Amino acid sequence: MHFKYAAILNTVWVTFMFGLALPQLWYIAAFTFFNYYLCEKFLLTYYYQKPPMYDEKLNNVALAWAKYAPLLMMVFGYWTMGNKQIFSNVIVPHQYTNGIVETDHRGDPDVGVELPLFIIGCIMLVYYLILNPIKICCKRNGYCKTAEDDDVDEDLGTYYECLSAGDRKRWLAEEVYNRNKLGVATMTESTLEKIRTVKSRKRQIQSTPNYEILSNDKYIAAYQFVPIEIRDTREEEIVSDLLTQIMYLGYIKAGKDQFNMAEAPSRMSRRNSKRPSSARNTDGPAGNPEKML
Repeated sequence: MHFKYAAILNTVWVTFMFGLALPQLWYIAAFTFFNYYLCEKFLLTYYYQKPPMYDEKLNNVALAWAKYAPLLMMVFGYWTMGNKQIFSNVIVPHQYTNGIVETDHRGDPDVGVELPLFIIGCIMLVYYLILNPIKICCKRNGYCKTAEDDDVDEDLGTYYECLSAGDRKRWLAEEVYNRNKLGVATMTESTLEKIRTVKSRKRQIQSTPNYEILSNDKYIAAYQFVPIEIRDTREEEIVSDLLTQIMYLGYIKAGKDQFNMAEAPSRMSRRNSKRPSSARNTDGPAGNPEKML
C-alpha cells in the first residue's frame, strides 16, 4: 500500500510542479488517477481475498504531503510565466556567438501574467511557514479543536432511551418470564432496571431492537416461536419455552443438566404431528427439528 501512495504523490507533485509549463501533464495525471481507480476497484472485487489491516494514518500522511504541491506550482509557475521571450516578445541581441545567452529573465516581480502567481505563492508560503506551525501548536496545547473533537449532536439518547415503549415492555416481560420459569437470565439487574424505568425519546429504533435471534420476526416465523404476549395455548407455551432453552442454554443457571437435549426432538415431533399439515412450515429449520438443533 505504501508504494501506491508514493506513486500517487509523485504524480501529484510532478504535475503541479511542471503543469503550467507542460499543460499535457494534467491530462496524463487525470488518466493515471482514473487508471489507479479502475485497477484498485477490480482488484478489490475479484482478486484480493483479505484486505490488509490499515488505519487512517497512512492516508493522512499522504494528504499532509500533497497539500504542499500547490506551493510548488506557484513558485515554478511564476518563473515559467515570467519568461519575457515567450510572453512579452523581448529579445536581447547577441554580440558574440559564443557569449552567454541573455534572456532578461529576473526573479523580481513585474506586472504581468506571473504577478498573481507571485502574490498567491507568497501568501501560501507565509501560511505554511508561520500560520500552520502556530495552528499545530494550538491544537497540541488544546487551544483549538481538532477534527476528532468535532461532536455532531443528533439529539440521540442512550440505547435504552431509543427503544420504544412496546419493545421495552415485551423485552421486560420475556426476561421476567424466562427468569421465573426457565431460570434463564440474559441481562444484569442494572440493565433490567433501565429497561423498566427509562423513558423513551422521540427518535427510536424502528426495526429489531437487539441482536437476539428470538427478537427477529424472520426467525420467529422460521422456528414457529410464539412471543409471550400472544400465546394462547399450552402447546405454544411448551414449544416456545423449549426454543428459549435451546437458544439460551448458556444462560441457564443449572447449566446443561437442567435441559434434556435428547428429549427436545421428540417434543418437537409430537408438536408438529398434532398440527394440521397445511399449518406446518416445511421450509427452513422449523420443518426439521434435527436441522434446527
